[in-house]
Amino acid sequence: MKDNFYEEQVKRHGYWWSGDYSSWDEASLECFGYDELNIVTQVKDTLLMVKDDQNRYERDGCVIYGEPEYAFELLKWIKESSVDGVINLIDFGGSLGTTYHQLKKYLSEYTIIWNVVEQDGFVSVGREFIEDDVIKFYNTIDECLTHTTPNCFISSSALPYIENYSDILNEVYSHSFDWVLLDRISVVSGHNNVLSIQVVPPEVYKAIYPCWFFSESTLIDNVVSSGYEYLVGFDALGGRNFAPKIPTSAYRGFIFKKNKL
Repeated sequence: MKDNFYEEQVKRHGYWWSGDYSSWDEASLECFGYDELNIVTQVKDTLLMVKDDQNRYERDGCVIYGEPEYAFELLKWIKESSVDGVINLIDFGGSLGTTYHQLKKYLSEYTIIWNVVEQDGFVSVGREFIEDDVIKFYNTIDECLTHTTPNCFISSSALPYIENYSDILNEVYSHSFDWVLLDRISVVSGHNNVLSIQVVPPEVYKAIYPCWFFSESTLIDNVVSSGYEYLVGFDALGGRNFAPKIPTSAYRGFIFKKNKL
């Protein structure tokens, strides 16, 4: 049934991003997939296959051959967030530790406490197969904070896939993290968000998600008005115009530091 639905949506929309929906509910009628167990299993199997391999890496559950495209700008600010040689962060929506496994070789001089906050399926699999003395998995930010005190919040490509993303940002502000590092955030110019759907090609896995393209200026203003200094923005992996059907689309990163009274 889902295969038929998927094929119909491919015929209607093609692959990747399209549309400008009026509500999450409207977009969701055209979607399925992110909490599917087979996707979690695929990401797990792929990551376990490549996590100690210098010539292959995992992205979105696929094996990618060759040198990874490293998020060096994000890496720079993760290092900047360290206190006395310790990096303690929350990686919100961090899958099974994709960012950690790609960047860890550049962080060998630090003591690392890498806390992934994810959906139940990823947390369960992460705790069973991935977790060790460095990387831990939690269902919520609050659960993480009962075990450790991270001073840095990072999120890469996760917030656009959350219906009430502003609730997450408000929770982040309430905890007053010293650093907020947002990477690979899908944005558009102008003052209005665009709500699209993303049809994932079958060579990755069959799924269709609602996906926000945030107004870049409005997102920055929101964080700044909540007590943070905007330090820098940068083109993230994937670059500009990566979604041709969404005018002015871009993957951007944004670095914020808490204002001190």
